[in-house]
Order: sequence, then structure tokens, then C-alpha cells
Amino acid sequence: MKTYQIALMAACGGALISTGGGLAYWRLHRPAVASAGPSVPVPAVASAVEQGPVEAVPAALAGAGWASQCSDYFAAYKFVDGWALEHNGRQTGRRHARYQKGEAGWKVILLGETQIYDLVDGRLHFRGWEIADQFIRPKQGSVMQRCANIDFADVAQATDIAGGVRDPLRFALWMAMNMNDAPAAERIAMRMPSLEGGINMEGDADKAPDIDTMLSLTSTDVAAVIEQIRVRNASAVRATDAVSTAAKEQGEDVPQASAPAFLADMQARYMRSSLLLNETWSSLEPALRKAVLPEQRAWVRRKMAQCKGEAASYAADDPRYEMARMSCEIPLDRDRQLYLEHMAKSGAGA
Repeated sequence: MKTYQIALMAACGGALISTGGGLAYWRLHRPAVASAGPSVPVPAVASAVEQGPVEAVPAALAGAGWASQCSDYFAAYKFVDGWALEHNGRQTGRRHARYQKGEAGWKVILLGETQIYDLVDGRLHFRGWEIADQFIRPKQGSVMQRCANIDFADVAQATDIAGGVRDPLRFALWMAMNMNDAPAAERIAMRMPSLEGGINMEGDADKAPDIDTMLSLTSTDVAAVIEQIRVRNASAVRATDAVSTAAKEQGEDVPQASAPAFLADMQARYMRSSLLLNETWSSLEPALRKAVLPEQRAWVRRKMAQCKGEAASYAADDPRYEMARMSCEIPLDRDRQLYLEHMAKSGAGA
């Protein structure tokens, strides 16, 4: 996929959702279906969607198609037993699907992603995606109505448009960056062993667009979050290399596999502690969070001073400095997380 195609996708994503609904809107940017031809056998649903048994389409979703406007100029969607159909004004594509009741509507479970819809007063509101166990919000919601006049092809005559996903986290990050969802992008990026390489709908690290291209196209908030995590990753790599080099200089035998394992463990624990602390802080009631904010800021200052002090035996440009700092912050973040959780349960400020 070329850079200009990704730029168009990033620029048009919100408009596509607002006019065409949420169901796999990006796939309409590439040929959705083959040219018309004879009917083909419909493959077994279970071979493609393995999250669970096929569930019949809910009566509330079945029947006519759904679109923001009942016109062939707008993308439309139709839900049938075992399938989700997409109509782009000329052709119909199909993807295996099953359905699950949600809080205020339905989840449409597809291969590699789940799409969440609320049904309110007979209209279908698209709320977002679940990809790799992460919720991603669209740039703007879509509200769809029943459209009986849209000419969908039968399932047997539609063409499969589901694409495989190599790494769900890379796919999830691609979606979060396209949707400018900074909180989701942060949660996803912190779970990834590496951000380098391809960030795309195929989840393929060897394909374009790469992380640098996506950073140039996403919002400044998302880019700042991702760059911060990249810096942490790079610091952890340098620190691990330095620890390994120092051990060798002292005559210690360092197995070849120990450095990557050490890096992975330290980096994962550091990112996990930061993520859990941030999530706990965000979960506080707004009034409580406001009351505790001065104390939280003071705690952050104390933590940074303490951990910089513990790392002071190394020069600031020595990679081991960062490793020592992370080792200090992990238990402090965990203690603070537990403290905030207790505060949330008791409802009492500091």
C-alpha cells in the first residue's frame, strides 16, 4: 500500500464512518469484490470464524440493510446468519460473522476484530472496535437507518473480502493511529515487543506503511505517545547491551540468549507497571481525581527524584542509568497503584 493511499485513508476515515457506518470501512479503499460471475458455493462459516459457534443474526439486525443514507452513493451493511455483507454502491462483499448481545445493542464478531453497535430507537449507532482485546474509538460515530431499497447480492454471489492478520497488535495499532485514539494507541504499543517495521491492516511487520509513515499521518497526541514508548524501548535495548558488555569485561560468562530475555522481562514489567498505574488513575471518579491531583503530582516528583538518585552511580548518558531508573520505578508504581485502588474503593481523598 502506497503512502498516498494511507494519507487518503487517514484523512477520509472519519468521513467514511460518518457516511457509511463502521463495518470494515477501510476495506472499501481496495477492490472489494471480483467482477460479476457465476454463483459459487458458500464456504463453511466455522472454517473462518473460530471465536465460537455460529449464532443466528438477531431479529433486530436482520432484514433490510443499514446505511447512514439510503442511497447507492453510501456504503451499506446487511447482517444475515453467519455473514456480514458490505455494499459499496456497485458490488457486495462478504465476511464470516457471528453475533453477541452487547450492553445496549450487538457485537458483530468477525475474523480478527469485533465491531460494537448500539441499537437506539430503531437506529444503529457504531461505537468502535475490539481488536487484540483493546477497544478503539472511531473519529466520530455513525448512525445508520434501515434501507430497504439497497440491492445487495446474495451471499453465494458475493465475494470474500476478509483478509488475514499476521499480528493482531500491529493491526490494532494501525487502527488506533488512523482513528487518532491516543489512549488506545498507548495501551496497544505498550504490549508490543517492538514498534519498528510495518503498522498496517495486515499486521505484517514486513509490509508498508511502517511506523514512521504512520507517525507522520496520525495526530500529534498519538505521535507523542508512540515516540515516548519508542524512546523507552531504545533506552532499554542500550541498557541491556551495556549490562552485557560490562559483565563480559569483568570476565563473567553471559549466555547469548540472556540479554534479550533480560531486556524483555525488564521492559515488559516497566511498561506494565506504568500502564496499570495510568489506568487506575483514569478510573478514579472525576471529583476524587481532582482532589488528589496535587498529591499525585507531588508523588511523581518524589518518585523521579528518588529513582534518579538511585541511578546516580552511572553517568546520565550511560544506558545502565535508564535500567537502574526503571528498576526503581517499577515497585513504586505498583505501590501507588494499590494505594489509588484502595482510595477508589473507600472514596476518600488523601
